[in-house]
Amino acid sequence: DDAAEATGSPRWVAGSIGPTNRTASISPDVNDPGGRNVTFDELVEAYREQATGLLDGGAD
Repeated sequence: DDAAEATGSPRWVAGSIGPTNRTASISPDVNDPGGRNVTFDELVEAYREQATGLLDGGAD
């Protein structure tokens, strides 16, 4: 790519995803320890969107 040609060595583009502003590990209500304010599917979609953005942007 252009960076490798200009510098003579390969360059990598790193990306990072997360965290979200929600947690799936702690209940927001002490009286409902099994309750969550986010679903697994919502977290999957949030991380999928972030990963897609990194890939579309050229992250390695």
